Amino acid sequence: MIFGGESEPALRRVAEYGDGWYGFNLDPSSAREELAGLGRLPADSGCSPAEIEVIRWPYTRRSDDDDLQRYQDLGVSEIVLLAIVAADPTAAVERSERFAREWLEPAARCR
Repeated sequence: MIFGGESEPALRRVAEYGDGWYGFNLDPSSAREELAGLGRLPADSGCSPAEIEVIRWPYTRRSDDDDLQRYQDLGVSEIVLLAIVAADPTAAVERSERFAREWLEPAARCR
């Protein structure tokens, strides 16, 4: 089960019941701090931070393709990106192609 949230109770839920953690509106620096919080949970929770799937959605945080490697270096396994598709078919194709160039191609270069 995947849980979201950055509060201490949310982290405890992840440790006790979850196998995934969804962080919202976190840049790589903020994500690093939250991952450290997960690592500080008591060992008796049964949580091994290395076994938790970490998912991030930068949302309003400005991100660039270099952030993909930073997230991966932190152990983030999945990034959720918002792609707004235009109603006009020509504009939708152009936006989709730009999105692929800006995000999918750099993601493919991550180790």
